[in-house]
Amino acid sequence: MNINIERIRKQRRDKDFSQDYMAEILGISQSQYSRIESGRCKVDLEKVTTIAKFLEVKPDDIIDHPYNFVLDSFSQQKITGGGNEYFTTERETYLAYIQELKNDKEFLKHENLLLKKTLEKLKI
Repeated sequence: MNINIERIRKQRRDKDFSQDYMAEILGISQSQYSRIESGRCKVDLEKVTTIAKFLEVKPDDIIDHPYNFVLDSFSQQKITGGGNEYFTTERETYLAYIQELKNDKEFLKHENLLLKKTLEKLKI
């Protein structure tokens, strides 16, 4: 599981926790914890959950999702409609992104079908 080491490091420092303290919480050596924070070591869900608990953040806040950059940009977009302006909520952001992925999936299915038909015609 990929984690955002900068977020973990920042949260740990904000709490004034040492790497030794975090290692003790996780039941590992300080050098092992250092490898986690340097990105040289993969972390399982159990450790991510424990780290998040002690840093008082949601596990999702320290997991490095491949689409975070897209979701971050969505959450910053201002929506205007019916004279009201508001910023999207996290749930609306995810729903919008899911809908976009569904639309992409349908488009790709259609393109795939067209390519298959073209290939069949070329074989004749």
